[in-house]
Amino acid sequence: MLRRLLAPLLLGCFFSTLCAHSGCAVDPRTSAALADALVDGPIRTYASVQSDSLAQTCMLLQTQAAPEAGGMQDLAAAQGSWLKARAAYDRGVALFLVAAPELNFDIDGPPDNVLALGGLRQVERLLFTSPAASPTELTALTLSLRSSAIKLHLVVADG
Repeated sequence: MLRRLLAPLLLGCFFSTLCAHSGCAVDPRTSAALADALVDGPIRTYASVQSDSLAQTCMLLQTQAAPEAGGMQDLAAAQGSWLKARAAYDRGVALFLVAAPELNFDIDGPPDNVLALGGLRQVERLLFTSPAASPTELTALTLSLRSSAIKLHLVVADG
């Protein structure tokens, strides 16, 4: 009887002493050191180039898909710009998620989430449908995407 009561207690004490001295530290693969390594050096430079490309392309996409002052919508060019923006985001997403995780929802908003007001997936849904959405529908989405892409570039470039 005494053995059945002491066994869990002794095992608990044994494991608590192990954790206090070794083996229970933060995993270095997920520590702040990893984040620092990701956000410095050539990876940061590469991601900065991708975020710049994303921001510039989103600004162009906005003018092509939702032109100001009654200009003509250029859907073929807007679709090409969307593809370029998608590729730039996908190439830098590993660092983007570390440097600015809060912007991921705004830039890569899930297509089935009613809370996503912008994002590449939301724009894709309206831009690649047949018939394509009107400039009025695309204006809010592309403005939000452009704003988020610029914020992302500022975060990534500032380091």
